[in-house]
Amino acid sequence: MLISMPTRFDAATIAIVNTINQSNPAHKIGEIYGSVPDILWGTGRDGDTLPKMTIEQVCSHIKAARKIGLHFNYIMNAPCYKNDEYDRGMISQLFHTFDQLVDCGLDVITLANPYLISLFKKTYPTIQINASAVLHIIDFKTASFYASMGAQRITLHSDINRDLKRIKDIQSNLDCDIEIMANPRCLLNCPIEKYHYNVLGHKETGRALGNWFNFCTMHCAVERLKKPEEVFMSGWFRPKDTYKYEELGIDYLKIVGREFALSTIYKITKHYACEESVPNMGDILGGYAAYRLPSGKIVSSLMYIDTSRDDLYEKRFHCANACLSDCGSCTICRQMADSCLVLYERENNIELIDSIIEENVSKVAAYAKSKSDR
Repeated sequence: MLISMPTRFDAATIAIVNTINQSNPAHKIGEIYGSVPDILWGTGRDGDTLPKMTIEQVCSHIKAARKIGLHFNYIMNAPCYKNDEYDRGMISQLFHTFDQLVDCGLDVITLANPYLISLFKKTYPTIQINASAVLHIIDFKTASFYASMGAQRITLHSDINRDLKRIKDIQSNLDCDIEIMANPRCLLNCPIEKYHYNVLGHKETGRALGNWFNFCTMHCAVERLKKPEEVFMSGWFRPKDTYKYEELGIDYLKIVGREFALSTIYKITKHYACEESVPNMGDILGGYAAYRLPSGKIVSSLMYIDTSRDDLYEKRFHCANACLSDCGSCTICRQMADSCLVLYERENNIELIDSIIEENVSKVAAYAKSKSDR
């Protein structure tokens, strides 16, 4: 099983890969992945958090990766592009840029638009297509559909990350690579996930957003604070549990976090590559960021997630086949929230985030009402 690691498109990324791979880890880094605003079309991340690069700089980075034997995976996984994919002029512009990336050694492109999967497969038969997790692939039927369209790799949605039997059934019956995300933070069965990805895609390709604020991310953050069990319902798993996916025959383990600082990417990747025990999963999921709490205290993560309770973490895997169908009757995640979780200044942070959402929504509503009354 190979690691797919995010890149910030600088020389230090290549040095980090060499450092980890030369340390004889359990899983080597075989690929780096990333995207930049304004090079190709939108992606499933906010462009404000991604590095700003020219096409020449991206090509130089791809060549550096290939020089040390790494594959490069460009992420273009917004689900919607305002139907620009049906405009011949827009597609011509897209392919002109993509030709440059192919010429400098691009190996893989990750897509979340079924029509673009067909189009890229027809136009670039030598490039591997990865069907993105944004497509919400959680069963064999959906996975086989995208494999039949030409995807040589399938990234499974994190909602089934701990359902090892389901993953094995998909992996055993498909003749393509399977990828699992190691450290996703999304809510299980997130009610606004599809909307969130569409917002991000349109943010990068659409009109300027004068009233933009991160509505979806804030809603998910406050949901975790109000219902702490949501932290454990999410699809992440400990680095020390990575071997379970190796035993299933999974081909790629994707480290989530191309918006993180490179120092953070290094720490997280090293933990999973070496299957290391980490005392606090909150650091990995929060990205080792420095947070100033409402009280003024600064912490590395808004939560402390104790990883020492092996008994509970094993139960978390064993009940996973019921997570999508019978979550309401299971109590494992609630038990873990009670035993393994500390949320710093929970009530203060709930009040803070709720107030930010309320303030922004109220401002727009008042403006719209004032205009409609004229």
